[in-house]
Amino acid sequence: MKLKLVKKQDEATGTKSFFFTADEKFTWQAGQYAYITLSGITKQFTIASSPTEEFIQITTRIREVSEFKQKLNKLEIGTIIEAKGPQGTFVLNSSHLVPSASLVFLAG
Repeated sequence: MKLKLVKKQDEATGTKSFFFTADEKFTWQAGQYAYITLSGITKQFTIASSPTEEFIQITTRIREVSEFKQKLNKLEIGTIIEAKGPQGTFVLNSSHLVPSASLVFLAG
């Protein structure tokens, strides 16, 4: 599938979000990831946006030592890139939920 970059947003020092639209129907569950390919190099990124949102968002630290992330950071709005996904089974299965249960999520 092809993704079109429609927006970039600074989140914190050295951290940026990238917002894409897909050229085909793309549905995912929270917790899944996609493979992003730039100049023949492929990396996986967790999809940061909710499946209910309009854009496919990835958020990452932009490191000087990462050639891939430097290329990602330099993408111009309107650039088309290759992607594959969604992938991953680390999702919340609603059949395991108890209606009155409280949920707590931790990330590091």
